[in-house]
Amino acid sequence: MTALNPTFNENLRTFGKYLDQPAIVRGLEKYAPGVAVAAAAGYGIYDVFRAPKEEKKETAVRDLLVLSFALGAGFLTARGLRSLHKHGHKHCDGHGHHHGHKHSISETLKGYAEKIKKGEYLKFGQIKELSKDKHLIDELIPDSHIHTPKDIFRELGYLTGLGLMPVLGGIGGGVLADRINGENVRRESKNKIKEGTFQYLANITLCNAGAGIALWVLTKLNIENRAAKLAAMAAGVVGVGIVFGGTIANFIGKNFVNPVVDKGLDKTIEDYKKHSHHIGHMFENVNAERKPEALDLALHIDDVASVGFLAGMQWIGPILPVLYSVSGYRAGIGYRNGEAGEDDAQEAAQKMTPNISHHSLPSYRALYPSQSFPRFSISGY
Repeated sequence: MTALNPTFNENLRTFGKYLDQPAIVRGLEKYAPGVAVAAAAGYGIYDVFRAPKEEKKETAVRDLLVLSFALGAGFLTARGLRSLHKHGHKHCDGHGHHHGHKHSISETLKGYAEKIKKGEYLKFGQIKELSKDKHLIDELIPDSHIHTPKDIFRELGYLTGLGLMPVLGGIGGGVLADRINGENVRRESKNKIKEGTFQYLANITLCNAGAGIALWVLTKLNIENRAAKLAAMAAGVVGVGIVFGGTIANFIGKNFVNPVVDKGLDKTIEDYKKHSHHIGHMFENVNAERKPEALDLALHIDDVASVGFLAGMQWIGPILPVLYSVSGYRAGIGYRNGEAGEDDAQEAAQKMTPNISHHSLPSYRALYPSQSFPRFSISGY
């Protein structure tokens, strides 16, 4: 079994080069938006089909605007950041690193090299043959360009910026949908901001930070092996993002974001001054309003992709906007699966009893003791 390892590693490396060839990367950049729009349309049709009859129109408007805004923001941001990226360094362009060779190469390999430089597609077997000249293949299809802490921070900035815009786009589309559907925009927007914060921190930023920390350690240790980078970054994602990410995001949300959203900045600061000695309260019931769930684990597929991108797999770059847009969609619908915020519950109660102020609710309960007052949360579109 050990004797097979070198061959396996060589084939794996060749497959990575095959996927990273300019023709495939540019093809993904060209066709990924169209495929994503088709997939979003399919999901939207399914979501409308399963919605109750009286909610089909609102669901259609919501999904159309949230998905289009999230995907549009993701792909437009990717295009802009990609342009900035290429000014900083050349990568995966088929000739940015090619400076000529001192040693002779066969006419066949020369022909393959010319095809790559022209952006033409090579079959796996042709890439495998070209890989026999390691220096040539590395110049034509470079490995990771991340070699210094500065490179790491630049790439993390790229990923976090790329992840932010679909979330903001989803929120913007959701707010517009609420306005068109006649919803209480102020109340509904609160949950969008809260879920957007959760998605951006738990599923994007913290996981990228975990991968970045691991990559920084390997860089300091001068470890360039791609397999080692993938393993270390995966461990960073699991430790910082998947295991603790949801709780960390909820801690920040409960103590900093949600109070400002519900009560305003001035009232939040006033409350903190009054209760600053109750530090322990900050750590209580942090997951009450938004409980991490199984689907959140599935959403970490974008972190697996981010790890691959940081390890030098350039073909992953064009599909990252699609993966990040899932977080944008959940932010745009204001997904919540726990207890409603105090302010939300009060407003929802007022909506259910429009002729009764919240000050008179106790008397209303006394008059109608059998009336049940549900706990409000937006949890399952």
